[in-house]
Amino acid sequence: MAKALAKGYLNQIKGQTTEERMHSLSQLLADRRVPFAVENAGEDEGPVLTAQACPYPKLAEKDRTICRVEEMLFSELLGQSVQLRTCRLDGDGKCQFQPK
Repeated sequence: MAKALAKGYLNQIKGQTTEERMHSLSQLLADRRVPFAVENAGEDEGPVLTAQACPYPKLAEKDRTICRVEEMLFSELLGQSVQLRTCRLDGDGKCQFQPK
């Protein structure tokens, strides 16, 4: 499912570096009314893609598979493996995805 979604969006992601591609992805999502931002996780950790609001709140509460699908989708679009760094379902204030 993630690979199929990525095919539809891949040509819209611009940038040479991971951070540039993260900003492009954030803008693509914002254009679809899914608020994400690129933030700095810290000096040694680099940028993270932060969900300003969960795009699938009711689904995520019942089945966390959607979080894994987003990891896979973002990995495909960024051309680099991405992991869920923090998750609201674990009590964190926001969901963040970070390149590995």
